[in-house]
Amino acid sequence: MIPGFLLAAAVAGGALTADLPDDVLAAVAGKKATRPDEVLAAVMSAVRPYVFEAGGVHALTDRRWFQADSAAGPGAPVLEIRRWPGDTIVAFYALPAGGELLPGGLTLSGAATRAGHPRRSSEDRRRS
Repeated sequence: MIPGFLLAAAVAGGALTADLPDDVLAAVAGKKATRPDEVLAAVMSAVRPYVFEAGGVHALTDRRWFQADSAAGPGAPVLEIRRWPGDTIVAFYALPAGGELLPGGLTLSGAATRAGHPRRSSEDRRRS
């Protein structure tokens, strides 16, 4: 898994090469990559990848990335990596096998379920 690949479809090449050291920028420029996936592949071929592993996640990054845990306990990411400098964070979470994603009483913004149960519509609430 390459974290930058998650962004490749939506980010122009300049964002993928922001803050790269001059030696890597020169190598990437020589590849004449234009599409985000090509830029990312050029970056990764120009560096010795850093490897981050935790909880079954295997992430390869360039040297701008580092591991930093922001939370502990239930609901915390299995692996959290950040890019320096910048404010990019990629967090990987373990999802339970039973399909329930949230502890009781919590909801995701805009979610159609509440802690594993269908959200009641306003019409359903009027009937009860």
